[in-house]
Amino acid sequence: NTDVEKLLLKGEGESPLTVIDDVPIEFEDIHIVYRVAEQMQYETTAEQGFVVLLDYIADTSLKDEGLIHEITSRVQKLRKEAKLIPTDDITIYYSVEPQTSQIARVASEQRGKTEVILRKSFFPLSNLENKNDSKVVITRKLPVRDGEIEFVITRNA
Repeated sequence: NTDVEKLLLKGEGESPLTVIDDVPIEFEDIHIVYRVAEQMQYETTAEQGFVVLLDYIADTSLKDEGLIHEITSRVQKLRKEAKLIPTDDITIYYSVEPQTSQIARVASEQRGKTEVILRKSFFPLSNLENKNDSKVVITRKLPVRDGEIEFVITRNA
């Protein structure tokens, strides 16, 4: 323990805690700031004797969540533009270029999560038999992060 911490352990009952150069130091005059030496990937804060380290580096799953949000956000805007309501029976098809992009990987690997969020089927565009079908409600190519996604929304029925 440092001298200051020893003083604080005496508690608020003693007044003053100490005197420095004829100046009384009270309990409320002392504020301890903790710092982490050689800080790398952590945000730090300290209060009331507790130190909290927060790892702020985004891992792959966190980045994937962000990309899923971008995909679902684009689809929701298209649904709104096409004047579709949540209860409309639709299917959403997608195609991503380049296929080597992160957004293409997430669209494919996280299809299930995307469907849960959208509450609609979300299939690769290659599953759609005829892009010129009368059931097509809206088609758009939109830039998303490191790629471009073509969305096709069709009515089922």
